[in-house]
Amino acid sequence: MNSPIAKLFGQTAMYGLPSIIGRLLNYLLVPLYTAIFAKPADYGVLSDLYAYVAFLVVLLPLGMETAYFRFIQNNDNTERIFNGSFVPVVLVNGGFFLLLYLTNPWIAKWMLYKEHTEYIILIGSIVCIDAITSLPLAKLRAENNSKRFMVIQLSSILLNIQLNLLLLLFYFDPSRPEEGILFILIANLISSGLKLFMVYDIISKVKFVFDWALIKQMLLYSWPLVIAGFAGIINETLDRVLLKQILYNPDIPNSLELATAQVGIYSACYKLAMLV
Repeated sequence: MNSPIAKLFGQTAMYGLPSIIGRLLNYLLVPLYTAIFAKPADYGVLSDLYAYVAFLVVLLPLGMETAYFRFIQNNDNTERIFNGSFVPVVLVNGGFFLLLYLTNPWIAKWMLYKEHTEYIILIGSIVCIDAITSLPLAKLRAENNSKRFMVIQLSSILLNIQLNLLLLLFYFDPSRPEEGILFILIANLISSGLKLFMVYDIISKVKFVFDWALIKQMLLYSWPLVIAGFAGIINETLDRVLLKQILYNPDIPNSLELATAQVGIYSACYKLAMLV
């Protein structure tokens, strides 16, 4: 019996499994990170950077995956709907990355990483690639191409895990913690790039025509969802961003390291508490 409930459970298992596996494996990386970094402040830097990533992951796709699913329900021209959702995401992310590239010294200074502007470029690249690939992955879901969807997602997750283990266990020098942070970010960037490569055939068929009437309708539908998602991320993640900014006092020696160490300790405990 092919009931709607059975179909719902089947799709939930198919499309939710990569996310569950990804979260589990990334959780298992926490003991590795806390073991290889000599100081809590080093893990704190990583936690702080990924807190900012969480905000951008919600904002930069513009909520267009959900809008795409909604609009294809009442429109037979699914390619037009896909183009209408994909083009603004590419334009916004292209503009965002260009702005990030031009202003990254100021952004790095504000984030208290003025000596490591490369962190800003790397996290910007990661979130832009993930935002762009979110639409082709949504298209695979809409077409019930669950096998390819799972292969892409799991390939990216497993590559990220393998690169983390390889780079951190065999090439990382504990006396240079910034190198370990770069290795982790580069591993994430490469795994995101793999997704982009694996959906290139879908992207290559996109017609970059700016259908303003359709895009306007889709944005009007998606923006309330983005705001709601942003509110959720604020509740979940803002504490790690604020903790460092509140504890840091430029007039106190080593204040930045102490503040970042508290972020690292708090974030590691937060990860453990997630099991509860």
